[in-house]
Amino acid sequence: MSRIAELGSKMSLVLNAAKCEHVTHSGFIVDDPLLWSFSRVEPGDATLLGAPLFQGRVLNDFWSDRVAISPEQWTDSAWWAARTR
Repeated sequence: MSRIAELGSKMSLVLNAAKCEHVTHSGFIVDDPLLWSFSRVEPGDATLLGAPLFQGRVLNDFWSDRVAISPEQWTDSAWWAARTR
């Protein structure tokens, strides 16, 4: 990460560490001082632009939200039309 930050600074780019996350398991040891300032996220909780990256809680919630519709909604064309715009 330090190398990426160094190369970016040569192009007038600044890494905003306050908005960065590293996706690792809780037992992973981080030895890069720059990574110490990143938030740690468990793989099962990681998303990119709202989409789950790995199997786990977030993916389960993502699918549950999308398949939890009632039988009446399957045949309700107005309900479907409102969601496909």
